[in-house]
Amino acid sequence: MYINILGYGITNKALVTLLNKHNIICHIYDDRYENDEIDSIGNSYQSFKKVATLRTKNPNGDTNLAIISPGIAPDSTFLSYFKNIMSEYDFIFHIKKGIYSIWISGTNGKTTTTEMLSCMLEAKSGGNIGTPLATLFMQDFNDTQIDVTQCDRMQNQVYDVVSKQDSKAIWVLETSSFTLHYTHYALPNIYILLPLSQDHISWHGGFESYIADKLKPLKYINDAKEPKKHYALIPQELMQYEVAKDIINNTKANVMLYTDSNMLYSYLQCEKKYVECFKEPFRLDFLVAASGMRFGNIDFKINNILEYKIGAYRMEEHVKHGLLFINDSKATNPHAVLSALHTYKQYRIYLILGGDSKGAEMGMLYPFLQENGVKVFSIGKDGGMIADECKAKNIWVKECVSLDKAMESIYSKLREDYLLDSIKDIETCCNDTNKPIVMLSPACASLDQYSSYKERGDRFNMLIEKVFG
Repeated sequence: MYINILGYGITNKALVTLLNKHNIICHIYDDRYENDEIDSIGNSYQSFKKVATLRTKNPNGDTNLAIISPGIAPDSTFLSYFKNIMSEYDFIFHIKKGIYSIWISGTNGKTTTTEMLSCMLEAKSGGNIGTPLATLFMQDFNDTQIDVTQCDRMQNQVYDVVSKQDSKAIWVLETSSFTLHYTHYALPNIYILLPLSQDHISWHGGFESYIADKLKPLKYINDAKEPKKHYALIPQELMQYEVAKDIINNTKANVMLYTDSNMLYSYLQCEKKYVECFKEPFRLDFLVAASGMRFGNIDFKINNILEYKIGAYRMEEHVKHGLLFINDSKATNPHAVLSALHTYKQYRIYLILGGDSKGAEMGMLYPFLQENGVKVFSIGKDGGMIADECKAKNIWVKECVSLDKAMESIYSKLREDYLLDSIKDIETCCNDTNKPIVMLSPACASLDQYSSYKERGDRFNMLIEKVFG
C-alpha cells in the first residue's frame, strides 16, 4: 500500500516523515520534479504532468488515499485522477482521536491571535504558518501506531469530541481557508473566526464561496455526537450574507456573535491594563482569543499576555533620522491595510501598495487615501492597475514596479515635499501636524516578485538602510 502526496511543501514534507516512520511509502507529486525520482526509502517523486500518462494506463483513476497540500487550487485538472483526497487535518484527526483543538481563522490576524492564545493557554500551536500537524503528532503521540487501511472519505463518520480535561494534548491551530475547503471530518472544540474581507477570491471563485469555506466547521458540527460541546466565536457582520446567515442559523454549535473590541471588552470584563497593551488591530486579536476561551469555559492565564510581543512584518516599526518606517509586509489584502492606515492616520503617509492582488478589489482603500492625502507608490504585478485606479480617484500615485524603485522615489518625494537638502534634516523640519511616515502595507501577495511576505519585508528593512541611511 502507498499514499499519494499532492504537493510537497512544509505541511506534506512533515506527513511523509511521519508515514515513512511507520513504513508507509509515498507517491509524491510536485511540479518541482521534472524527472521521475525514487529515494532510498522507496518514495517516488514525479510531476503533476505525469498524471496524464497515468490516466491512459488507469482511466478509472487512483483510489489510494491522497493527502493534498492546502495551496493547490480546487479547479486543478489533475485532481480528478485521485479518487480519495483528504486534508492534513482530516488525516491527523482520523488516526488519533482525543485531541482537544482550538482553530483560529479569518482574513487578518490569524497568526497573532494563535500566538496570543497559545501564550495564555501555555499550549502548543501550529497549522497554517508554524508547526505542521504531523510534527505536533510526532511530538505528542510518538508511540501511536498508524492504521491507514480505514482512511476513506469519512463523510458518514461523526466527530468524537474530547474534553480539555480528558485530552492528552491541546493544539491551537492557525487554520487557512484553503485547509477548511478540503476538510470534511475534523472539527475544533472551539472555533474562533476573525473578521473577513476579500482575500484569495480567485482561488475560491467568489467572496461568498470564501465565506462558506470559513464557516464549514459550523456545518459539520451538526454531525458531531454532541454538537453542544463545540463553541464558535463569529463576526456579527457576516449575517448580512445569505450564505453565512443560513449556516449560522442552522448550526447546532454554541455560537457567540461579536461586533468589535468594545463589545468583547464589555463581555470579558478584564482589567484595563490587558486591553491597553495593544493598539488596533492587535487589541481585537487579544480580545477575540480571550473571549473565545471565556465563552468555551476554558481556563486561561490572562496575565501571560503582558509578556507577548507582536511578531515581525505586521506593523513593525523602525526609525531612521527621526523618520518612522512601518514594515507591514504581512498585510496581503485591503482590509489589513485599512487597519494599518487608521492606526497611523495622524501622519502624512507615503504608502507602498501592490504585488499580486489575487483578485481582491482595492476599492475599500480609496476613500481613506483621498480624504487623508496619502501618496501611493505602486509596485508588482498589479501595480499598474492600482496606479490607474488611483489616478481615476485623483489620488497622488507613482507607478514604481519594484520595491527598490519605490523606496528611491519616496526618498526623492520627501526631499521635494519638505524642501530638504538631506533626508537627515527631516526631523528638524517637521512638527506634530505634518510628520511623514513611510509604510509598506501592500494589500497584495508577494509571490509575483518574492518567495514570501517575509522576503519582501526583509528587503524593505534593507532598503531603509540602503536608501535612507
